[in-house]
Amino acid sequence: MFLPILAIVALFILLIIITRCSGAGAHPATSVAAQNDSLNSWAIPDVMQKPNAGTTAKRWAFKKYSDTGSLADPDNDEIIVRVLQTDGTPITATLWKTDSMASNLDNPTDTTTFPTASGWRALERLGTGQYECYYGVANDATEEALTVEYGYTESSNLYIRAVSTSVRDLQDDIADLHTNMQKSEDQQEATVTLTTQNTWYDAFELDSSDYVYEGSVSIDFEASQSYEVRITTNKSTDGPNPVAAPVIDATHTKRVYRIEETPYVKVEIRCITASSKSADYRRNLSFRRNSGGAASS
Repeated sequence: MFLPILAIVALFILLIIITRCSGAGAHPATSVAAQNDSLNSWAIPDVMQKPNAGTTAKRWAFKKYSDTGSLADPDNDEIIVRVLQTDGTPITATLWKTDSMASNLDNPTDTTTFPTASGWRALERLGTGQYECYYGVANDATEEALTVEYGYTESSNLYIRAVSTSVRDLQDDIADLHTNMQKSEDQQEATVTLTTQNTWYDAFELDSSDYVYEGSVSIDFEASQSYEVRITTNKSTDGPNPVAAPVIDATHTKRVYRIEETPYVKVEIRCITASSKSADYRRNLSFRRNSGGAASS
């Protein structure tokens, strides 16, 4: 009889402990932390595009839920926000109540926890657990990365979280992309006049730290004359790199030279046997962004 009675008493004590831990007497911090980590949502664009003119309002929205999934407010019915530049400087002048951008956000009720001098402002409350503000982006705004911190107190516990966004001029990005696409193929035809015998004349020179060139250059010479072509692909090299073999007779009036990947290329031509001659060249090159590891040939 003694063992069954002891088991019943132990079960009764266990039920009392479980009831106290899960009932009204439970400490609120555990519940609040769970709400903060999994039961709020924050909608803010990763990139805020600058307009072509004027100022545009970007909506930021916040919703807070209880541990049962219902919309709920924190203490003082306030969600507090601030915007920081990369050096920690707060921005407040561009935080607005509505998309008309007529009134800036109000100061928090609790300025001790959320001091206004540190940039904290109270979001506009739309209803239970629903808050918003508008960030004004001007056409002349600085392109920069921003940190957005939001916080609130619940049952006197303080919670602060951070997300990131940035101000960008996407029109510039699109224009750069368009320009790069246009420049991806480089074709040119021209005539080089070789006025003086045995003197080097430039056909063309490409010198870029942004792009790497490759492709070919074909050159047409006048018949029955002797020519040389010098192609330099290393700007620091003094002299030919390499020097092509001379073209001597009519059977060799055209040569094609390969240009390997290089950010610098210079093509020179000279006529060894006569003055007042010419050569026609056609370059057919492509180029890509220079990653810093271009090879020279």
